[in-house]
Amino acid sequence: MADGSHHNHDHYVPGTMDISHHEKTWLAFWAGTKWAAIVIIFLVVILAIFRTNG
Repeated sequence: MADGSHHNHDHYVPGTMDISHHEKTWLAFWAGTKWAAIVIIFLVVILAIFRTNG
């Protein structure tokens, strides 16, 4: 174990990482965040319009 044989990085070539799944996840997260903010703002506006003073 001390010889470091389990750290074989000879197959790695810098700049070849596939990040397509990461990009898709980020775009989905961003779309969800955007629509959640829109819905929250819409609800705040509706609640402000129909508020009661009781």
